[in-house]
Amino acid sequence: MSVLFKNISANFLGQGWIAFMGICFVPLYLKFIGVEGYGLVGFFIILSSAMTMFDGGFGAVATREASKYETASAAERLKVILTLKSVECIFWGVAITVGTGVILLAPMIAEYWLTVSLDKIQSITQSLRIMGIALLLQFPIALYYGSLIGLQRHVTLNSISSFFATTRAAGAALVLWIVSPTVEAFLIWQAINSLATVLVLRMKLVNGLPEWKEAGLFSLDIIQRLGGFAAGVGITNILAFLLMQVDKIILSKILPLKDFGCYMLAWTVGSVAFRLISPIFNVYYPKLVSLVAAQNTADTFHTFTRASQVLSLLVIPFSLWVAMYSHPLMLFWTRDETVATQANAPLMVLAIGTMLYSFMQMPYALQLAHGWTRFSVWQNATAVVFMVPLTYYLATHYGLNGSAWPWLILNVGYVAICSPIIFRKLKVRPASTWYAEAILIPAAIAFSSLLAMKMLFDTLAFNNLLTMAFSLGVTYVLVGLRIFTFRFTGRKIEWRNTL
Repeated sequence: MSVLFKNISANFLGQGWIAFMGICFVPLYLKFIGVEGYGLVGFFIILSSAMTMFDGGFGAVATREASKYETASAAERLKVILTLKSVECIFWGVAITVGTGVILLAPMIAEYWLTVSLDKIQSITQSLRIMGIALLLQFPIALYYGSLIGLQRHVTLNSISSFFATTRAAGAALVLWIVSPTVEAFLIWQAINSLATVLVLRMKLVNGLPEWKEAGLFSLDIIQRLGGFAAGVGITNILAFLLMQVDKIILSKILPLKDFGCYMLAWTVGSVAFRLISPIFNVYYPKLVSLVAAQNTADTFHTFTRASQVLSLLVIPFSLWVAMYSHPLMLFWTRDETVATQANAPLMVLAIGTMLYSFMQMPYALQLAHGWTRFSVWQNATAVVFMVPLTYYLATHYGLNGSAWPWLILNVGYVAICSPIIFRKLKVRPASTWYAEAILIPAAIAFSSLLAMKMLFDTLAFNNLLTMAFSLGVTYVLVGLRIFTFRFTGRKIEWRNTL
């Protein structure tokens, strides 16, 4: 078994299990804390995502620098470790600052931002303070996670992540059942689980770097040297957060907490495909970094295109399947007809938008491998200017159903407008090959397969969870046969790098 296949398999299984843990216990959460309580949990998810804005791009620096460790000389290895330790200091400083800020601002957030009744403000304020502690402990996990990815410790990393995803999800259900059926108890368990996760991941990172104790603690010179790359990625992260979370931020203010909970349930299912993206990105990004550093342009493009195909194989069938069966899937998951009916339309749109989002991940990895972050900054800045008023308009005029459309419109624009600019800048010819091999052909096969089987089972009045699963399985086989039987060789591709 090749190292690449082993890493992809580990990531896929790990992320698949994490996604499963993330959704299978939600019906129990709804039973104990209700849709309104889950809306507060959804707000916690937004704050967790918002923390990505504060890493300043140094999370990407950690992954990029750790990728160089195995091939580095003894002296260079010490520099790599010193870089990681310097970034670690930054991460913990930011975590303490932001976590404390949330704790102090909790009363204002409860009273002036969230739409709740006056008698619940005190309870929600307490929940927000616990969120601050949980965020403090959760934020540094991204650093250790990214560093282990750079070191290619995928099997170890996914084993740890899967274990703590299980304890986080199943443990929360047990706490709600045995200890207290409240949002506060749920959040306390999240904080405890995050503390255990961050300690174990740090231990694994330190054990994987024998020279850890020999390196210094912090280097301002290294931070300044990497500041340009980190700033580019950091600004991109801030803008990406705004683009991905602006709908939820606006909805958390406009909608009652119960309706916001329905939207977050739709997002939870519609964004499961994110778990399919990261296994491929995490494996191929360090490889692209190495190939670009070695100036191996032919293998760089072939690897890039192959990664895009594999990503499409995983994401396209699943996303189209969720969109096509949005109502029965939501009903089976929540066992609540009212919730399923309300969340049905947003789920359909979110699933398609997430599929389109996945298409841009490997082009983004290629940009990072070249150290080219400027375009992503301008791309996302332009999109924010466009998306914020659009989201507000659709949310206020069309409510829950209209709130999901900005996510779809955003990603249509990315694929149609931004990817040609990226290929033109990197002198990739012909770009049409990437569109055909990574998007159009897999999407056409998946859509045709799913639609044909849905029509057949509808005609036979034999449409249930088993036939839905069968349709998805057959579609994966058909798309996989196209990608792996008729393999892309890249012989007709001209690749010239001018960066």
